[in-house]
Amino acid sequence: MSVRVETGAMAAPGEVLFASPVGAREATAGAGCYTRVVEGAGEGAERHIVASRLGVVQWDGSVVAVYPWAALSPRVGGGGSVGEAVDGLPASGARAAVVFGPRPGHHVLVRITHSGRFSASGEVIAVDGVWSSGGGGAVPGRQDSFRGVLRAEDIRPFRVTKDQLQPPLPSEAFCAGDVVQAQVLSQSEARLYQLTTIPECCGVVQSSVQCGGQQVELQAVPGRRDGMLCPVDRQLYPRWCPLVPAPERS
Repeated sequence: MSVRVETGAMAAPGEVLFASPVGAREATAGAGCYTRVVEGAGEGAERHIVASRLGVVQWDGSVVAVYPWAALSPRVGGGGSVGEAVDGLPASGARAAVVFGPRPGHHVLVRITHSGRFSASGEVIAVDGVWSSGGGGAVPGRQDSFRGVLRAEDIRPFRVTKDQLQPPLPSEAFCAGDVVQAQVLSQSEARLYQLTTIPECCGVVQSSVQCGGQQVELQAVPGRRDGMLCPVDRQLYPRWCPLVPAPERS
């Protein structure tokens, strides 16, 4: 399999950015990426460079990196035009959503500000790939920003059993500062929306922890949604994530 994702493309955690035979050293993993070896079917093992966070792909010679949107987009922190697309989507189709608010079925990015016993909440920073006018990504804490709430029962699939009558705590799924992709269920009041992360495409897309005196980006774990891996201490941290398919075994 030959894969090369070019500069400027959007990348999600777990996405393969470059693939080559194990012996070839055509590319090196930079910031926001990691390397894994996958056993191929009949053609030998392959070396994959995989995105570990949500962001924009950037090649520098043979080094490929993924940089967070905030580090690359002048619209974040710079007060750019409302409704401008961040991933090549036309702004006109989403302009109403980012100005007047998302609608049921829209996908949003939310920066979590609180995660408690019954719900998690945060500021909406993008709607269907377009930065929100509310400033969640530009001016955190603004009173006119759109906000989203994730109730415990809307975070993950849950079935009552004799051993567990309540769904897991939201604090076991998200932490303050996490960026979460969610789907809009309804509007509960002005500028406040009920969200869900039950669909497989939803969950934490960017998160970090303190490790060894530095902030370390967590990595998605293929095949599971209930945790993210720290590449430094190899510890699994509880997060509710989008499902990244596990590599097929021959």
